[in-house]
Amino acid sequence: MFEEVGLSIDSTDRVVWRVAQKKQMILLTANRSMKDEDSLEQVMREENTQSSLPVVTIGNADRV
Repeated sequence: MFEEVGLSIDSTDRVVWRVAQKKQMILLTANRSMKDEDSLEQVMREENTQSSLPVVTIGNADRV
């Protein structure tokens, strides 16, 4: 699936965010920690705009 949208399995959250926004995809994740400068939470704080598509966070991925 990653390759279909131009991502590799080791892509950073920042790259995933940018590809999802460019391709108008909604991200579904179970992880939004703020561990480093490329964490999804940090990327959203820096790059989110009014026209950005949302990120849906699942609290417990094992329950889905």
